[in-house]
Amino acid sequence: MDNNPAFKTADLMKNYVNLRIDITLLSISNKMSHAAAYFVFAIIIGFIALFISLFLSLSLSAWLADVLNMPGMGNLIVSVIYIILGIIIFIYRRPLILDPISKNIGSLVDMSDLNSDSSIEEDRGLEGTLEHLKHKLENTEASFDENIIDIKEYYSFEQLKDRFITSITSNPQNILNALLILREIIVNRKKKK
Repeated sequence: MDNNPAFKTADLMKNYVNLRIDITLLSISNKMSHAAAYFVFAIIIGFIALFISLFLSLSLSAWLADVLNMPGMGNLIVSVIYIILGIIIFIYRRPLILDPISKNIGSLVDMSDLNSDSSIEEDRGLEGTLEHLKHKLENTEASFDENIIDIKEYYSFEQLKDRFITSITSNPQNILNALLILREIIVNRKKKK
């Protein structure tokens, strides 16, 4: 009975469920890392915007106070520096802020305690591991489909008939024992009547 494909079904289902769990956990982790990265980016831009508005306000008020002397020029220069800094950070937000935060949060995620049969492998990164698991899931689904076909063939009438005939011809002792038991049952019933 080692060649019975139904025995592989449990392992395939377990593998399929574990892959689904891994993909779901990685997808959640991926989304959380992107959300955290954008949150940090928003905080940094908000902080810079706060300083820009603060120094622009100070510059404008000092400039208006000293219309001709302009003692607030220093505050205006500082505001221009913050504006340039904000533009640089905005232009290079992905390599400077978003990608490093996503990678760091993704590397901090350890899901081995959630799924002991995890297929998550190290050194692929979050995106790479997610793609790898999706590919493994497709292969598992294909194996599962093939296993279902094998089970249908294994339990088909023709296969059952062939195995029955093979069993009888290879070991007729079993069928003879069954016939003798059947004969005893019939004889006992006749005696009771």
